[in-house]
Formats: sequence, C-alpha cells, structure tokens
Amino acid sequence: MAEDNTNLILVIIGYILAIFQGFPIGFAYGLILYFWKKEDSFINLHSKIIIILSLVAFIILFFVLSATVGLAALGMSMQ
Repeated sequence: MAEDNTNLILVIIGYILAIFQGFPIGFAYGLILYFWKKEDSFINLHSKIIIILSLVAFIILFFVLSATVGLAALGMSMQ
C-alpha cells in the first residue's frame, strides 16, 4: 500500500514537471522514472506519457515565444 502511494506521488510530480518545466526537467524526470522503475507497469505507462507531454509542452512554448518575438519585431519595425 505504501509503495502504491509512493508511485502515485512520483507520477504526479512527473506530470507537474512535464507541464510547468517542459523539456529539460520534465523530460529527464520521465526518462529517470522509465529506467529506474522499468518493472512497474503503472510507472512505465505514465513515464512514457510524461516524456511525450514534456515534449509537447516544449513545442507549444517554442511556438508561442517565437510568435511573440516575431510580433514584437514587427511592431518595432513599423515605428
């Protein structure tokens, strides 16, 4: 029972890091979970999702920032 709670806490931390920290930290945490707890099917499934989610969050952040910088550069050139 205690191990189930620990696994759940590890997965929740992984999702938080994947969403808010994105590529470097969330991705690394997902890889660590995947290789560290490879025999646990619950952790194995969620670590793959954490890795994918961190990559998707990074891609979204990249496009938002590049669009913002592009719009700022366009606004500066019109003045």
